[in-house]
Amino acid sequence: MGFSWSMYWCQRAHEECLDASAPDAQEAGLGPSRRLKERAPFPGWYSSPRDPAWDYETRDPTKSVCANLIYADNNAVFGIQQQKVDKCFQDLITAVTDRHLLLHEIQKSSDRGDLLGVHIDGVAGLVRPTKTRLWRVRQAFQYLACAPRVTGAEVLHRIGHATYLLLFN
Repeated sequence: MGFSWSMYWCQRAHEECLDASAPDAQEAGLGPSRRLKERAPFPGWYSSPRDPAWDYETRDPTKSVCANLIYADNNAVFGIQQQKVDKCFQDLITAVTDRHLLLHEIQKSSDRGDLLGVHIDGVAGLVRPTKTRLWRVRQAFQYLACAPRVTGAEVLHRIGHATYLLLFN
């Protein structure tokens, strides 16, 4: 087992912390069914399309639930009611720190924020790359254009970053 497994184990450790959290925390938005995952649709703000609160016209924010995102050692909680987001986030902090895992750069709930090089604006309904991330990718391609020789792996690495940016357009 080499270094390539470290990301997988870090991800699984954080997922297990939240999966083992209290049942009320899981129902509020920390459970696996409320997690944003690759190749899966957004879990939505309500528990089920069969829930009367789910109807767009008559939905009741007090019946909303949160969604969570885990990426290695980064955790985020999303929701439409600040009190529920704050409670769910506090449950997330408790679940992680009770298992002696470290947290960094804790941000309180907000309508806007940056996460993993992406700016999320809940008021305007926008998700876009941060200016810093755009600048870094632009610099990486400028280096490729000026370098006397580059490897295929270097080009592939930069294309991967550019593809990530294009997902937001």
